[in-house]
Amino acid sequence: MEWITLILTVSIVIISFHLLFGKRSHPNAPPCVRGWIPWFGAAFEFGKAPLHFIQQARAKYGPVFTVVAAGKRLTFVTLNEDFRAFFTSKDVDFEQAVQEAVHNTASISKDCFYKTHPTCATVIKGRLTPGNTAMLSVHLCEEFNDHLENFGSEGSGQLNEIINDKYLPNYGLLLLWASLANAIPVSEKFSAITQYLSMSCLLCIQDKEKTKVTLDDLQHMPYVKWCIMEAIRLRAPGAITRKVVRPLKLQNYVIPPGDLLMLSPYWAHRNPKYFPDPEDFKPERWEKADLEKNVHLEGFVAFGGGKNQCPGRWYAVMELHMFVALILYKFEFTPLDPVPKPSPLHLVGTQQPDGTCTVRYKHR
Repeated sequence: MEWITLILTVSIVIISFHLLFGKRSHPNAPPCVRGWIPWFGAAFEFGKAPLHFIQQARAKYGPVFTVVAAGKRLTFVTLNEDFRAFFTSKDVDFEQAVQEAVHNTASISKDCFYKTHPTCATVIKGRLTPGNTAMLSVHLCEEFNDHLENFGSEGSGQLNEIINDKYLPNYGLLLLWASLANAIPVSEKFSAITQYLSMSCLLCIQDKEKTKVTLDDLQHMPYVKWCIMEAIRLRAPGAITRKVVRPLKLQNYVIPPGDLLMLSPYWAHRNPKYFPDPEDFKPERWEKADLEKNVHLEGFVAFGGGKNQCPGRWYAVMELHMFVALILYKFEFTPLDPVPKPSPLHLVGTQQPDGTCTVRYKHR
């Protein structure tokens, strides 16, 4: 009888919790995925594969929906037409959304971050303008060359281990590699693209000692940049966030204060309205963008938007462009394993491959 009493008690508590706190905080709030366990909500289902969960919830509940997970309310916006409000509305706040995470990872007090971040972001944005990045390119190329000396003349191994063991920036080649995760078959797709890129690098880089890549060289290699931008598109962050500080109207809904407003660049970049055949790796689509003037394709939000758009985006793209050009100029790469599929687990940062991949490289 005791266990029956216990079950009834737990059931009454759960039902009471939902009756008292399970109602929408506003009559026009979006549909909500709550789960059955108080406080935890849908955390377990969401945590198993966040990217898949977002896609399934959108199909079931529509373009705006809320997920209760681990005591937090996450409200997702998935229509490009609503992104402007996410990036520019005065009813949402970036610093409040991330200050707890910054405190937990970097031990920076919440008050300090909230007060100083806007000023720091403005300073960085001023220092890393497209014009200023040109002055940093020479030193950057020297650093890349120093790191590439650790490669030796040839070798093989897991790609991520090669990158890490040689003390190279671990995102450049991984981004290019991850972009081909859905290629079929990899031996054809990867080889064709790397051969084309390598030929472009060999023809355009003027320094025959293979030690310098200038910005002028990079301007003559647009296809390399297209590949990088397409890789970023396909492996963009799973979600970026703002905190709702005042009631926010989106479509026919009102998002209550306290919610974390979530936008998924990963899924935004799979909108066929802006990116036809969105799952395909098509560098040629970037020919329509004016990348020389730092104008991206419509619908591209990998670097965020509004006043909190990534201040180092121009430097990051230039860095990737130079690194990929230099490493393909110096080395030939051959895949020995199929490229792993992307992992559905990563909400923050670049999507990681769901497995390892072995390559062989040889100095030209």
